[in-house]
Amino acid sequence: MEKDNVINLKDYYPYFKMLYNINDTLIKLKQSNTSSIYENEELFYTITSELMRLLPYKRRREDGKLVLDEKSGILLLSYRKDYFKDRYNKIISFDSFSHVLNDVLTIRNKYIHQPHNISCAFSVGGTFNCSMGLYYKSQLLSISTISLMPVVYYLNKTFNYIKNEIIKNADDFKNFHNYDDFMQFDFSDDKWHYTILPEYLMYNFNK
Repeated sequence: MEKDNVINLKDYYPYFKMLYNINDTLIKLKQSNTSSIYENEELFYTITSELMRLLPYKRRREDGKLVLDEKSGILLLSYRKDYFKDRYNKIISFDSFSHVLNDVLTIRNKYIHQPHNISCAFSVGGTFNCSMGLYYKSQLLSISTISLMPVVYYLNKTFNYIKNEIIKNADDFKNFHNYDDFMQFDFSDDKWHYTILPEYLMYNFNK
């Protein structure tokens, strides 16, 4: 491998762990039928916070467009940087994801800086979906497992590709002390069984 394209598993471990935590929390929400709005609220806050750490993006001030924050997180690492940028750009620029990603950004930022201005409007749990409405002052923000699952689904595909690349080049990586830990991460469709509605499918994602 080229010198500037060598992965340090220690550097990447936190991001793999973040994605695993997002998946795990999303499944808890998907299966939630609790009447406690506070439990669901905390789970949604966990996802928004972890998602913004894993997929760093921001709202461009001049036109409100979502763009990657290339000075944050995994985009600072060299290994397959262009691959991550390409896949991340496809996710944040996909029209069907625009609403949820904008609301995730607002919820996360306001929850960190102005938690007193965030309040729960409603929480609805069911067999296959959990939805929550949150007010930021008088602005209603919405978030649900149905809208989050496709975003996480494509993040899984991105990280699963990288994991498989590590496996294919095991001789280069197996001496890292946390190689075995990486092998425990599973981002395959068979693991999480997400149902993606047709309007959320990106047919050119892997091109």
